[in-house]
Amino acid sequence: MKKVLVILTLLFCSAICIGELKAEITTDEEFNNFFTYYYLNPQPNEAPSALRQFISSDFFKSQQPTEIYAMQSYFFGRIAQMNPVLISEYMNLFNDTTHEGRVFILMIFQISGNEQVKAFLQTKLDKEDFINEREDIKNVLKGGMPIDFNPLRREIEDGADLDFLWTEFFITGIKEPIVKIIDVLSWEDRFKNKLTNWLSAKHSKRETKKLNNLLNRVGINIDINKHNLNLLSDFDCMFAAHFQSFGFAGKKSEHGEEIIKILDFSDDDKFYMAIKGAAMWALQSNAQQHPKVLEYCKQEFEQRADKSKIELAIILELASKGSIELVPTEEEDVAILKLREENK
Repeated sequence: MKKVLVILTLLFCSAICIGELKAEITTDEEFNNFFTYYYLNPQPNEAPSALRQFISSDFFKSQQPTEIYAMQSYFFGRIAQMNPVLISEYMNLFNDTTHEGRVFILMIFQISGNEQVKAFLQTKLDKEDFINEREDIKNVLKGGMPIDFNPLRREIEDGADLDFLWTEFFITGIKEPIVKIIDVLSWEDRFKNKLTNWLSAKHSKRETKKLNNLLNRVGINIDINKHNLNLLSDFDCMFAAHFQSFGFAGKKSEHGEEIIKILDFSDDDKFYMAIKGAAMWALQSNAQQHPKVLEYCKQEFEQRADKSKIELAIILELASKGSIELVPTEEEDVAILKLREENK
């Protein structure tokens, strides 16, 4: 009987050990799935192999500017912040990887570092094997760790801020980062303001017709002499979408550039519109990939009364065709956007 119990115990222990074995992430596809869908089934024990795979990937070895890797460094840092047991494995990888890999892990330590990491890095300052990283280590130690960095508290100033919010969602699945991204769609419409100002000045019929044709060519299909611009969707997003389509194809939009000159857009205006366009494009794309993003967009559509509601309607219709219906009102040519009952 004792022999049977011993065998059963060994089998039970073996099952536990097998269950705790770390899954190795060895391909770019596996890494992308781990990164993008982490929140669905968090497996922090897989983070070290995912980090190893990322550092060995052709994308990482292509030596893009450091900011390109900011999403990934925040991803690994945030997971270690939530699971400090990973720190020692990150340190082991720091010892064994390339110079570029070490610099990247230092970025991770800025998010997840603690006293253990500080002591670990201090020991590297006098070692010849780490001479190439010495200044980077000094800078990280001087800046302190973990740094005060929370995407949910940051003002959105560029595309990187949007990326950090998406990364926070990929890690946690919470609604807050999606709400903050949707807030971008409620920003003032600079394109529409510029167009309104242009129309308020005196222009020949030829000039007006030329601008109208240019607008139509970039996807803003209106008659600027007849339409009430306040009832239309966001022109910043529409114009940015046009440039994105050309950018993806590696081409330059001559029509878009001509509009920029006519309406006198500054570099700041173009940057501003690009952020709004990026927010809308990413919401649409991720609403198609992630049911939870789609659900959050539906919830916000139901709750909001600001200008983002129109853009959310467009996103929902593109991500889930038939989600939105137009309900006529007593006012002529005016309808209310509503979420169909079966899509709530």
